[in-house]
Order: sequence, then C-alpha cells, then structure tokens
Amino acid sequence: MKTEETYRDKAVKNFEVAKLIRSHLSSNDPDDSYINIIGYHLQQSMEFWIKCELMENGIAFPKSHNITQLIMLANDNDVDLNISEYLNDHSEMFTEWESHSRYVMGYRIELKKIDKAIEEISDCFEHYFNSLNDGEIEEQGSSMDINM
Repeated sequence: MKTEETYRDKAVKNFEVAKLIRSHLSSNDPDDSYINIIGYHLQQSMEFWIKCELMENGIAFPKSHNITQLIMLANDNDVDLNISEYLNDHSEMFTEWESHSRYVMGYRIELKKIDKAIEEISDCFEHYFNSLNDGEIEEQGSSMDINM
C-alpha cells in the first residue's frame, strides 16, 4: 500500500521537475518561458519544504506562498530550516517567482538565478537526507536523487 504524499515529497518532486526542465535547456539560447516554469517549481519546492518543517515541529502556518513570511515564522519558533544564507537573503525573489512567473506578462527570471537556486536548494536537501539513515529516508517516502 502506497503511503500518503507529504509536503516533503512535494518539495522534492517540484525540485526534480525544475531540474529536469533545466537539463533540457540550452545555456546559450534558453527559452524564457521555460525558465519561468523552472522558477515556479523552485519556489514551490522551497514553500513545501519550509511548510513540512513547520508541520513536523507542530507550528501552524498561514495559507501563504510568501517564502519570507514562512522563514520568519520558522525563525520565531526556533525551527532550524537549515537553509543557506543565499536562500534566506533571496526569499523575496523566490516569493515573486510563484506568481510573477505565471501572471506578469514580460516577466523573465535570469538563468543564472535559476542555476544558483538549484545549487542552493540541492545543498539544503542533500544536507537533510545525509543526516538521516537509510531506514528513515524510506519511512519519509522521499529517497529521490536530489543531485544535479
């Protein structure tokens, strides 16, 4: 019987989708619309990751896509998100990616920002999964390859 999907599963799956799309883009002439789709999935990945950490620590959170607000909520409740300074400092940028990448005509995310975000989120996920033993990873249901 398949276990119920968790927010952590959703975080990892959104990250995997972002990496998959990125792997098919040319760095020389990328399609901007695909870059925006990658940005959306990276934002979703961070949002679900943070919400999972909040849930696991018994912290109620608002129905929000605001990464900055979710990070502040975690910090206020002493929840260690183990995210890099880059991800923390650029949380407003990631928040914009959720809606701007889909609804603002002419909005374009820079490819270098996508690549940096993938690197930083990958490091965050890798640190988490490396801290677990194999049995715990299987229980979590998220043993996906998160390396780029």
